[in-house]
Amino acid sequence: MALGAPAATPLVTDGRLIVVPLEDGRLVGLEASSGRTLWTAPLNNPPVAAPVIAGDRIYIAQREGVIKVLNTASGEEVWHSRFVAGSFEASPLVADGVVYAYSTDGI
Repeated sequence: MALGAPAATPLVTDGRLIVVPLEDGRLVGLEASSGRTLWTAPLNNPPVAAPVIAGDRIYIAQREGVIKVLNTASGEEVWHSRFVAGSFEASPLVADGVVYAYSTDGI
């Protein structure tokens, strides 16, 4: 299956959805059972670490210090926030409703 750009990070799945971050700044949601494209969402910049799927949300820590949260069903942005002046270089961790992210400025 061609998506028009190489993957920027490893793919992630929850068994129903496969999330593919692309080097051209798009995030693509594929149906795991068929490979059919369900949605495409703009990220502006490709992440340097894999997104995380937790419940009905996708969490993406981006290098410009932004965390984006998207809906798994639609790919629509639920919220985003700029937390730090530094850069997120690793995947976020989601536990008990809290998002933890390591940046060049700390956690």
